[in-house]
Amino acid sequence: MHRGYLKLHRRIFDHKFWTKSRVFSEFEAWLDLLQQARFEETDTTQYVGDRLVTYGRGQLPASRTFLARRWGWGQYRVKDYLNRLKADRSITTHVVSGINIVTICKYDGYNSSVNDDDLISTRIAPHDKHLSSSELRGCSPVCVPVSTPTPPHNIKKDKKDKKKECSRATTAVFAPPTLQQVSEYALELNKLEEAQRFIDFYQSKGWMVGRTKMRDWRAALRRWIPRSQSDSKMPRGGARPNITNFDNTTDYEQF
Repeated sequence: MHRGYLKLHRRIFDHKFWTKSRVFSEFEAWLDLLQQARFEETDTTQYVGDRLVTYGRGQLPASRTFLARRWGWGQYRVKDYLNRLKADRSITTHVVSGINIVTICKYDGYNSSVNDDDLISTRIAPHDKHLSSSELRGCSPVCVPVSTPTPPHNIKKDKKDKKKECSRATTAVFAPPTLQQVSEYALELNKLEEAQRFIDFYQSKGWMVGRTKMRDWRAALRRWIPRSQSDSKMPRGGARPNITNFDNTTDYEQF
């Protein structure tokens, strides 16, 4: 059954069963993304750590480290899970000021902004018919939006709007990371010694990758480490790679 709503008040996420420390299932993780995403129609601007980030309805700032700690998972499991959600077009991700933003595709399908007054009960027992409308809403947890005639609409425009919903703000301005940020991420990769060299190299390049401005320094660092290790193992006196072109002409994977 795929019609209608099972109405759950957001206070359910304060219940002891939800807040109890545990390893989340994949369904719980998906439900957690839905309930964390911004519900309000207007955009909001907030500090995430020391970064000022703007995000809107159906979006949430969430790093893999944050989600791994929240769900009781490892970071690689979180990465695989998010990649699978992106593959089936349930979410998209992009980076704003060094912060990962998750966008829930078709968010209105999960969190309609319809008012309670626009909902009707689909199952009313005969002995409940004397109750008021507000009491009836309390008797039946299964509700569907009131059916109203749908005016003619432009199908092409609808498709364009849906595509736009899942591709917000991918052209955000890149903010170079601090040494502390790079060190913390390098530590997660067990390669703390690479942080300073990574910073020094890309600062000298103006944070350019080839002819393109860097978009994701974390992805660049992940590619940097194996190349740097290969370079460090080169025997003395042997031919060494041209450091001026080190990892600066190859695209790096997106989050």
